[in-house]
Amino acid sequence: MNISLIGMPGVGKTYLGGRIADLLNYEFIDTDKLIEEKYSHPEYLIANQGEEAFLKIEEDISLRVDLTKKNLLLSTGGSVIYIPSLLRHLKENSKIVYLFDSYENIYHRVSSELNRGIIGLKKRGGDFKKLYDSRLPLYEQYSDITIDLTLNNSPEAIVRELKVKGVNRF
Repeated sequence: MNISLIGMPGVGKTYLGGRIADLLNYEFIDTDKLIEEKYSHPEYLIANQGEEAFLKIEEDISLRVDLTKKNLLLSTGGSVIYIPSLLRHLKENSKIVYLFDSYENIYHRVSSELNRGIIGLKKRGGDFKKLYDSRLPLYEQYSDITIDLTLNNSPEAIVRELKVKGVNRF
Protein backbone atom coordinates (compact mmCIF):
# COMPACT_ATOMS: atom_id res chain seq x y z
CA MET A 1 0.00 0.00 0.00
CA ASN A 2 1.23 3.48 -0.86
CA ILE A 3 0.71 6.63 1.17
CA SER A 4 0.38 10.17 -0.19
CA LEU A 5 0.76 13.01 2.29
CA ILE A 6 -1.20 16.22 1.79
CA GLY A 7 -1.37 19.34 3.92
CA MET A 8 -0.50 22.99 4.23
CA PRO A 9 2.95 24.29 3.39
CA GLY A 10 5.00 24.09 6.57
CA VAL A 11 2.97 21.30 8.16
CA GLY A 12 5.93 18.91 7.94
CA LYS A 13 5.16 16.67 4.97
CA THR A 14 8.83 16.42 4.01
CA TYR A 15 10.26 16.15 7.52
CA LEU A 16 7.63 13.79 8.94
CA GLY A 17 7.24 11.92 5.66
CA GLY A 18 10.90 10.94 5.59
CA ARG A 19 10.81 9.67 9.15
CA ILE A 20 7.50 7.85 8.71
CA ALA A 21 8.85 6.20 5.57
CA ASP A 22 11.93 5.03 7.49
CA LEU A 23 9.79 3.56 10.27
CA LEU A 24 7.55 1.75 7.77
CA ASN A 25 10.49 0.76 5.57
CA TYR A 26 8.83 2.60 2.65
CA GLU A 27 10.55 4.41 -0.19
CA PHE A 28 10.20 8.18 0.28
CA ILE A 29 9.64 10.60 -2.59
CA ASP A 30 9.13 14.34 -2.18
CA THR A 31 7.52 15.97 -5.23
CA ASP A 32 8.85 19.42 -4.27
CA LYS A 33 12.38 18.00 -4.39
CA LEU A 34 11.67 16.41 -7.79
CA ILE A 35 10.48 19.78 -9.10
CA GLU A 36 13.60 21.49 -7.77
CA GLU A 37 15.86 18.86 -9.35
CA LYS A 38 14.24 19.10 -12.79
CA TYR A 39 13.30 22.79 -12.94
CA SER A 40 14.07 25.13 -10.09
CA HIS A 41 12.79 26.16 -6.69
CA PRO A 42 8.99 26.47 -6.63
CA GLU A 43 9.11 30.15 -5.60
CA TYR A 44 11.24 30.96 -8.67
CA LEU A 45 8.88 29.05 -10.96
CA ILE A 46 5.79 30.72 -9.52
CA ALA A 47 7.36 34.19 -9.71
CA ASN A 48 8.59 33.76 -13.27
CA GLN A 49 6.02 31.46 -14.88
CA GLY A 50 2.93 32.02 -12.75
CA GLU A 51 0.77 29.83 -10.58
CA GLU A 52 -1.02 27.98 -13.39
CA ALA A 53 2.28 27.01 -15.04
CA PHE A 54 3.60 25.80 -11.69
CA LEU A 55 0.50 23.67 -11.08
CA LYS A 56 1.00 22.07 -14.50
CA ILE A 57 4.64 21.29 -13.64
CA GLU A 58 3.57 19.88 -10.27
CA GLU A 59 0.99 17.68 -11.98
CA ASP A 60 3.41 16.43 -14.64
CA ILE A 61 6.16 15.61 -12.13
CA SER A 62 3.77 13.92 -9.71
CA LEU A 63 2.12 11.80 -12.40
CA ARG A 64 5.55 10.47 -13.38
CA VAL A 65 6.05 8.91 -9.95
CA ASP A 66 5.54 5.18 -10.36
CA LEU A 67 2.70 4.45 -7.97
CA THR A 68 2.44 0.88 -9.22
CA LYS A 69 5.30 0.20 -6.82
CA LYS A 70 4.23 -0.79 -3.35
CA ASN A 71 5.36 0.66 -0.05
CA LEU A 72 5.97 4.16 -1.33
CA LEU A 73 5.37 7.31 0.71
CA LEU A 74 4.83 10.39 -1.44
CA SER A 75 5.07 13.88 0.00
CA THR A 76 3.06 16.20 -2.23
CA GLY A 77 3.20 19.95 -2.58
CA GLY A 78 0.63 21.86 -0.55
CA SER A 79 -1.13 22.99 -3.73
CA VAL A 80 -1.93 19.44 -4.87
CA ILE A 81 -5.55 20.07 -3.83
CA TYR A 82 -5.90 22.44 -6.81
CA ILE A 83 -5.17 19.60 -9.28
CA PRO A 84 -8.22 17.28 -9.44
CA SER A 85 -6.71 14.90 -12.02
CA LEU A 86 -3.69 14.36 -9.79
CA LEU A 87 -5.87 13.80 -6.72
CA ARG A 88 -7.86 11.14 -8.61
CA HIS A 89 -4.59 9.45 -9.55
CA LEU A 90 -3.35 9.52 -5.96
CA LYS A 91 -6.70 8.23 -4.67
CA GLU A 92 -6.58 5.28 -7.09
CA ASN A 93 -3.02 4.34 -6.14
CA SER A 94 -2.55 5.28 -2.49
CA LYS A 95 -4.14 6.22 0.79
CA ILE A 96 -4.25 10.00 1.01
CA VAL A 97 -3.23 11.12 4.48
CA TYR A 98 -3.93 14.69 5.48
CA LEU A 99 -1.51 16.10 8.04
CA PHE A 100 -3.58 18.65 9.93
CA ASP A 101 -2.08 21.23 12.23
CA SER A 102 -3.40 24.45 13.75
CA TYR A 103 -3.04 27.72 11.93
CA GLU A 104 -0.86 29.05 14.76
CA ASN A 105 1.60 26.15 14.56
CA ILE A 106 1.91 26.31 10.78
CA TYR A 107 2.14 30.10 10.67
CA HIS A 108 4.91 29.99 13.27
CA ARG A 109 6.90 27.69 10.93
CA VAL A 110 6.29 29.58 7.67
CA SER A 111 5.88 33.23 8.70
CA SER A 112 9.47 34.09 7.78
CA GLU A 113 9.10 32.31 4.42
CA LEU A 114 5.80 33.63 3.09
CA ASN A 115 7.59 34.77 -0.04
CA ARG A 116 8.57 31.17 -0.81
CA GLY A 117 5.94 30.78 -3.51
CA ILE A 118 2.74 29.51 -1.95
CA ILE A 119 -0.02 28.97 -4.49
CA GLY A 120 -3.11 31.05 -3.75
CA LEU A 121 -1.48 33.39 -1.26
CA LYS A 122 -1.22 36.31 -3.67
CA LYS A 123 -4.93 36.00 -4.59
CA ARG A 124 -5.75 36.41 -0.91
CA GLY A 125 -3.71 39.58 -0.53
CA GLY A 126 -0.87 37.74 1.19
CA ASP A 127 -3.19 36.74 4.05
CA PHE A 128 -1.98 33.30 5.15
CA LYS A 129 -4.97 32.83 7.48
CA LYS A 130 -7.39 33.25 4.56
CA LEU A 131 -5.37 30.74 2.55
CA TYR A 132 -5.35 28.29 5.47
CA ASP A 133 -9.11 28.63 5.95
CA SER A 134 -9.80 28.16 2.24
CA ARG A 135 -7.63 25.06 1.93
CA LEU A 136 -8.77 23.13 5.01
CA PRO A 137 -12.07 21.89 3.55
CA LEU A 138 -10.26 20.79 0.38
CA TYR A 139 -7.69 18.76 2.30
CA GLU A 140 -10.50 17.18 4.32
CA GLN A 141 -12.53 16.45 1.19
CA TYR A 142 -9.75 14.61 -0.60
CA SER A 143 -8.14 12.74 2.29
CA ASP A 144 -8.79 9.15 3.30
CA ILE A 145 -7.27 9.65 6.73
CA THR A 146 -6.57 12.74 8.83
CA ILE A 147 -3.71 12.86 11.31
CA ASP A 148 -4.14 15.65 13.85
CA LEU A 149 -0.65 16.91 14.65
CA THR A 150 -1.97 19.10 17.47
CA LEU A 151 -2.54 15.90 19.45
CA ASN A 152 0.78 14.20 18.77
CA ASN A 153 3.32 14.84 16.07
CA SER A 154 6.06 12.30 16.67
CA PRO A 155 6.72 10.03 13.69
CA GLU A 156 6.28 6.97 15.92
CA ALA A 157 2.85 8.13 17.11
CA ILE A 158 1.80 8.90 13.54
CA VAL A 159 2.81 5.40 12.40
CA ARG A 160 0.80 3.87 15.25
CA GLU A 161 -2.21 5.98 14.28
CA LEU A 162 -1.88 5.04 10.61
CA LYS A 163 -1.89 1.37 11.54
CA VAL A 164 -4.94 1.82 13.76
CA LYS A 165 -6.70 3.63 10.92
CA GLY A 166 -6.03 0.79 8.51
CA VAL A 167 -2.88 1.76 6.68
CA ASN A 168 -1.08 -1.56 6.76
CA ARG A 169 1.60 -2.85 4.46
CA PHE A 170 0.79 -5.74 2.18
